[in-house]
Amino acid sequence: MAESNKIRIDVWTEHFLGTKTKCEELLGLVERMDGAQWLPERWSNCEPVRSIFGQDAYPLICSEWTQERGGRVSNEMFFRKKKPFGEIWVSTWRGRVPSLNRVSLSLDAKAFATGDGVKRLEAIVLSFIDWSQAIYATAWHTKQAHCRVAQMTPLKRLERLDWLTFFGRPYLELFGGEARVLSVPWFSAQQVFGGALLTAAACPDSPQMVESDQTLLDLEQYLGDDAFARDFYLQETCRVPSFDLSETTTGQSEVAKENDPRFLEPIFISDPKTNEPLAVAVLTPPDHPPES
Repeated sequence: MAESNKIRIDVWTEHFLGTKTKCEELLGLVERMDGAQWLPERWSNCEPVRSIFGQDAYPLICSEWTQERGGRVSNEMFFRKKKPFGEIWVSTWRGRVPSLNRVSLSLDAKAFATGDGVKRLEAIVLSFIDWSQAIYATAWHTKQAHCRVAQMTPLKRLERLDWLTFFGRPYLELFGGEARVLSVPWFSAQQVFGGALLTAAACPDSPQMVESDQTLLDLEQYLGDDAFARDFYLQETCRVPSFDLSETTTGQSEVAKENDPRFLEPIFISDPKTNEPLAVAVLTPPDHPPES
């Protein structure tokens, strides 16, 4: 599948997703999603994705989903099918360093080329926002001209605006309130799940999206582009919301501080060209260095 023919969706939540209940809910969601045409054929918690997907595998999937190691939950799950190509990738986290949990999808863009394609695509995004109680979500066509890649989570900065964006309550507060966010000149804006679902053009491969980056850059400027990554983003501090990450931290006597070198934030590793998720790395040095 050519990278230029996919729809990418990312959904971020303050809530911990690594429970049996959330796993069972997700399995039901992917079974029904968009008329069941994205029903996975294979699943795994790592590459290569080879295990047969089906209800017989659900107990094992839930077991892998909720596995705890050393007081930390850090699990990934992949679901995949070939035709039409679809992949769902979920990262669950709870540890000494609080972090967002994430759902990503990569779907064959041709499946949304029909007259109802945008409505169906929005319904998919909304179903994952609802399931995860998301605070931020985004969707775009891989032909989109505005493609700024920042290898960090929204805890540090947003990469960019995309064709579709969902801002939950923390982001509405960051950008000056719901009324101000809705007043920005979006193509469409609606209030959903306590937040705002916003689109920048009629469809993800509209000329405004694939032939120029100006529309999205202008929208970033309206919101305040200091919340988005810039060319030298690693040296810049971006505005970020105040998150409630209590569900994603373990019950330690002290919550790890950002400047404590012993506790490092999970690193989401993506392809620098396509932003496809590749892996999650969690660096946890020993509390006591080895003796020389």
